[in-house]
Amino acid sequence: MPWLLFMRKPQKRYKPKEYALEVPEKYKQPRETLRDLLINREKLPVKKLVQLLILERILDDVKIINSISKNEFEDEIEAREWQYMGIVFDRIALYVCASFVVISTIALFLSAAVG
Repeated sequence: MPWLLFMRKPQKRYKPKEYALEVPEKYKQPRETLRDLLINREKLPVKKLVQLLILERILDDVKIINSISKNEFEDEIEAREWQYMGIVFDRIALYVCASFVVISTIALFLSAAVG
C-alpha cells in the first residue's frame, strides 16, 4: 500500500552483524573446569579462586548488559515500524478527506448549475 500512496519506507538503522569467528579447538575448552578446581580445593590458591569468582561475576554482568542492549534495539525497530504505519494511515486519511472535499464541491457546483 505505501507504493500506492507514493511513500518510501524509512531506512533501517545499522544492525551489528553476528560474526562467526574460527576459534581453534584448544581455546574452546577451558584448561581447568570449575569442577576440577573444586575437587582440588585444598590445593587451589586463594588468589586463583578469587580471580575465578570475579571473572564469573563479570561474565554474568556482561551477559545482562548484552541482553538489555539487544532488547532496546529490537524495541526501537518495532517503534519505527509502528510510526511508519501511523504515517501511512495519516496519508490515507488525507486522501479520503481531500477527495470528499473535491467531490462535494463538484456536486455543489453541478446542483447550482442545473437548478
